Amino acid sequence: MLEYQYKRLETKMSAEVESAQRIIEQYSPVENVLERFSLPTGFVTEKGSTYQYTDKGRITRHKYDGSDHEQGIAVFLPNSPQGDSMAVRVLNNLDKSKASGARLTIRIVERAIDKETGQSVGKYRTSTSDIVDPSNLGVVLIDGNEVVDGVAVSITPEIGTTVLEMDTLADGSINIHPGHKVVDVIQ
Repeated sequence: MLEYQYKRLETKMSAEVESAQRIIEQYSPVENVLERFSLPTGFVTEKGSTYQYTDKGRITRHKYDGSDHEQGIAVFLPNSPQGDSMAVRVLNNLDKSKASGARLTIRIVERAIDKETGQSVGKYRTSTSDIVDPSNLGVVLIDGNEVVDGVAVSITPEIGTTVLEMDTLADGSINIHPGHKVVDVIQ
């Protein structure tokens, strides 16, 4: 009798553990950013650089000259006149020969609704893992506190789009690297 009760308890506990594991899997956030956003393994640009995503969503660039570096986020400017114009404006604003006061601030933002005010706000993003809704991303140019230009971007590389990388450095500064057009997507 005792053995029978033990078997019943063991079976019941096993079923409860399985049920709990299913619930945890269903409601736990996906840690792998590649899976969460269905990102490919990487991509190649027209200059020959190969980019690979880490499972945390960071991007590693293997340059054509053999050097490597890692960034927090890569977004893709659309293959359109507006996207091409933004790519030129980004390059112009990174030109170190211009006085810093003459340059605009470049940021990747995610549009969100402020829970307290109900107003639409832009949250700066320098890491793919911080993104909540990739369909609400944009690159903006800011003069003081005013957005003067912007374009919707994607976190998914497509052939013909232009890559823009960004990361927050240890000292809190922002590192921006405008890349080249994507010529191949690596699944």
